[in-house]
Amino acid sequence: MWQIITRRVSRQLMFMLLLGGGMAGVSHSVMADAVVNFSGILVEQPPCEVSGNQGDIISVDFGDVMTTRIDGENYKREIDFTLDCQQAVNNALKLRITGTPASFDPSALAGGKTGFGIAFLHGTQRLALGSWLNFSPVSVPELAAVPVKDGSVNLDGGAFNVVASLVVDYQ
Repeated sequence: MWQIITRRVSRQLMFMLLLGGGMAGVSHSVMADAVVNFSGILVEQPPCEVSGNQGDIISVDFGDVMTTRIDGENYKREIDFTLDCQQAVNNALKLRITGTPASFDPSALAGGKTGFGIAFLHGTQRLALGSWLNFSPVSVPELAAVPVKDGSVNLDGGAFNVVASLVVDYQ
């Protein structure tokens, strides 16, 4: 029994020595060392250029909006923008609209007045604030905005100005 244990220990010692194990009193000699340099150039995918009807700004003017006629359909306006993705490395794109959500409807943008918001549409489908919409540059989605309100609130009249971001990215 003693011999079996001795053999196991000596095999383990030999294995550790062959692998350069950390035994006390065993020195390691370095045969050679070399510096390895890694280099390259990180190339960012070229962004699409989004432009609006006023240069870099996409502006949607609802004009005069009667508070009692806001129903999520009246006053619908197209969001007029162009997208130039000629330098894109692939055609799999996505877009979303981001901003502060309305307290009464988190899928709509807060409208700057209690109980008032702006909803977004892709065709006839509601596009939730912050949700991604996949597309290709060949068929840029047509988007629209429409005022919405909290049915339990009487809206006060007055001007409103709301800001959101239209984000385009690769899928």
